[in-house]
Amino acid sequence: AAAMGEGYFRVVTQYSADDTFDQDIRIEKINNPFSVYLDPNHQRVDGSDAKYALITEMVPKEDFEERFGKEFDATELETGTGDEQVFWNEEEKVRVAEFWEISQTEKTLYLMQDGSTVEGEKPEGAIRERKVLAPKVTQYILTGSEVIETNEWPGKYIPIIKVTGDELWIEGKRYTFGLIRFAKGPQQMYN
Repeated sequence: AAAMGEGYFRVVTQYSADDTFDQDIRIEKINNPFSVYLDPNHQRVDGSDAKYALITEMVPKEDFEERFGKEFDATELETGTGDEQVFWNEEEKVRVAEFWEISQTEKTLYLMQDGSTVEGEKPEGAIRERKVLAPKVTQYILTGSEVIETNEWPGKYIPIIKVTGDELWIEGKRYTFGLIRFAKGPQQMYN
C-alpha cells in the first residue's frame, strides 16, 4: 500500500494442532497485489462490501497434483481464435484461481417473548416475524477448464482485506496513491 497505493491481506483458518478439530483464525499477507481482482464497484476503503473477488497464483504441477489428486490437463483449455498463449498453463506450472462470491438467501426471523430470536419454521409463542437477506460466502477453486473445489466460508464478508495508501475520489472514480507518487517530481528536479 505504501509503495503502489494498494495491498491486500486475507483471513484464513487453520487447525490448531494435528490432534484436534479446534481452529485458529489468522491474517496473512497476499504477496502479489496484482494477483487480486476485487469487485471494482466496492465503495468501502477495506473492500468489505465487494460482491466478488478473484485471487490467482502459479503453482508447480507437482504441488497441484499432490493437493488435488489429479494431473492438470491442458488439452481441456479453450482459447479464442488468434490466441497464441494460454495464461493458465506454463511449462512446469499451473494457474490456480480462487473465486469468491456473496449470494443472498432469504430467511425468516421470529422474535420470542423472552427477547431471543429464532429462525426457520414459526415456533409457538413468537410475537413478531420479519424476512431478512442473509449473505452466503462461497469459494470456488478453479483452473482454466474446471471447478476443482467448492467451499462455504463461515462469515458474511469475503475474507480479503484491502489496504490503501491514500485514496481520492474524483468525479465518481477512485484513485489510489502510494508514498512515492508525489515524490517523483521533486526527485527528478533534484537529479
